Amino acid sequence: MLGIKPQTLVLSVVGIFLVGAFAYGLYMNPGSSTENEVQMLPVVEQAQSDVVSDEIPATPIVSKPSSAPESKPVPPKTNALGNQTESAQPTTPQSEPKPDVIVSKPYDPGFLASERITPEIPSENERATLPSCEGKTFTIDPVQLSIVTSIAPTGSMNASGVPDYAVVKVVGSGELNKYDIVAPGDVYITHITQEYGLSADPEDNTIYFALCKDVIGYVTHVKELSNSIYKMVTDSVCLGKPHVGENACLIKKLELIARGTLLGRVGRIEGSFGFGVIDLRTNRGLSNASSYPVKTNFAACPLAYLANASGFYGKMTNQNSLCSRQ
Repeated sequence: MLGIKPQTLVLSVVGIFLVGAFAYGLYMNPGSSTENEVQMLPVVEQAQSDVVSDEIPATPIVSKPSSAPESKPVPPKTNALGNQTESAQPTTPQSEPKPDVIVSKPYDPGFLASERITPEIPSENERATLPSCEGKTFTIDPVQLSIVTSIAPTGSMNASGVPDYAVVKVVGSGELNKYDIVAPGDVYITHITQEYGLSADPEDNTIYFALCKDVIGYVTHVKELSNSIYKMVTDSVCLGKPHVGENACLIKKLELIARGTLLGRVGRIEGSFGFGVIDLRTNRGLSNASSYPVKTNFAACPLAYLANASGFYGKMTNQNSLCSRQ
């Protein structure tokens, strides 16, 4: 019948049935095949992961300590034009270099304007009444130049021996060997001290006098006081009392005297006297300045303040940090 074998016909019918059944199943459950494939993916991935872990050991992760956060690069600073002004890398702070020289500090009397911080220097209120030092010098010599044999800037009024006044040697030596010493200008007596037992002579006096608000001169190892200066002592409550030391009775004055006024007499057995100047405008810049009195820190060469400076400089036998030959 039509030439088709029975076996072939049966197989064709069965094939058609199976295709139809498969198509019907897809129609009734769309995507089921896809879901099955997706559900199997984790299994496949897990299997692949297991293979990797068997071949290469995992590298352990080390966490950074919280106290050391990761540093970030510092961006460079720029100016308004966008030009780089500083390096982008942080710089290590360096300590400030120490000065190699001693810095000289100005005279500082503190906050007590009405009090003297040292008996020979007028208080701030007193200094305000004194003339300016502009162009001021001692207009006459304190002693006659002819009686001076030598001058050495080696005198010291401090325990360390730092020179702060000039030692002026005079002609001769003996009890009757006395020479007048006078005020070298119109000056203001500021302080007087009387001391005993400092030399072979019975007494040694020191007289301080202000030329102007910043310059205070003084003569020391004065063997006798003139009548006018001695009267200043007797008018005070300090006559017969110690004028130096812990319980000193201080004779503080601010009394104007004219140039040429006799201060006293020098020489005698010691055969010399001291001449010094304190200039509050010039600090010497000494090491350990706090261990010295004001008169040492602000000491200046007294010869430089004399009208006849060249004559006295010519008598100098040596020079140092206080005085140098001109």
